[in-house]
Amino acid sequence: MPIRATTRTTPTVHHTGTFTAYLPPPTPGFELSLGRTTPPGAPLSELDRLRPGQVRGLGRAQLRYWGVEELADDAELVISELVTNAFQHGTGDTVRVWLGRTATHVRIEVGSQSAGSWGDGGMPVPQARQARPMDEGGRGLGLVEALADCWGVGAQDGRVWCAFALPGGS
Repeated sequence: MPIRATTRTTPTVHHTGTFTAYLPPPTPGFELSLGRTTPPGAPLSELDRLRPGQVRGLGRAQLRYWGVEELADDAELVISELVTNAFQHGTGDTVRVWLGRTATHVRIEVGSQSAGSWGDGGMPVPQARQARPMDEGGRGLGLVEALADCWGVGAQDGRVWCAFALPGGS
């Protein structure tokens, strides 16, 4: 069964896995707008460093509510990586997080960008890279790629999204 992406971020600049649009829209779980307490590019404040853990807890609770807690460990790690990346590398004043589901998949979207287009020579498209053994960072999107069934970057809003297949497809 192909991975089905919401129309929220199509078309994409980059994606892995099979990508097709679908209707009806997904059932929303939650959507958050987290204001930054430090400017983009600056070292993160204590509050901004706490945000990934807070969102992880919300993600686990939502998955438990939906009865798919078996996805929680992988989803928590991905949420943590994407929220951390948005605070560290995003260019906007807020970090936006969205979690929703369909009959077959759970989808997570995270982004923080100011106005502009991705991949047009202005803002680089987020990509998984191969970190060297002693690098402190650079493994986040590789983990997303390894754990999620597919992932990509929205061309219009720059949100990084990923999807997890529900156990049994339902």
